[in-house]
Amino acid sequence: MIYQTVFLDLGIISSKFYKMKNKVLPVALGIIAGFVIVRLFDHFSHQYYDQDIMNSLPNPQEVEPEVYINALSEMIAKLPFISLFLVMAGWLVGGFVGGSVAAKFTEGNWKRNVLTVGFILFLATLANLLMIPHPRWMSIFGLMGILPLAYIGGLLFGDKGNFSE
Repeated sequence: MIYQTVFLDLGIISSKFYKMKNKVLPVALGIIAGFVIVRLFDHFSHQYYDQDIMNSLPNPQEVEPEVYINALSEMIAKLPFISLFLVMAGWLVGGFVGGSVAAKFTEGNWKRNVLTVGFILFLATLANLLMIPHPRWMSIFGLMGILPLAYIGGLLFGDKGNFSE
């Protein structure tokens, strides 16, 4: 944008601030947006499909962590398909939205920011899957889709005129 060039030339804003605004801010906003979407889908899934099963979990403060994780694994095995599907859909939609937000707030080449957001959301999902066992189909399809959907979000909402950097 022209105002940024003028401000940079006049020394009103520093080039470090501009780089942070164009690299750190879009990534942070994309990660936040992705996590918010995942949380909304999780909340919707738990709120409307499995209250009785959720209420059967022991209080995490009253039992050992291993006991709680085992109880959580047993609870996940009892969940209806639609509940599990909504959680996985949240991972995928979160990747798409996170990539879209990162691309929208990036001026110029958005690919690095979008792939960074997608990779961080991928790692967060992987950590969740390693800590709490989920059905295999959910793990495979969920992990396979996060990064491509983040990239597709970047394609749809990113600056299409500048792919160099």
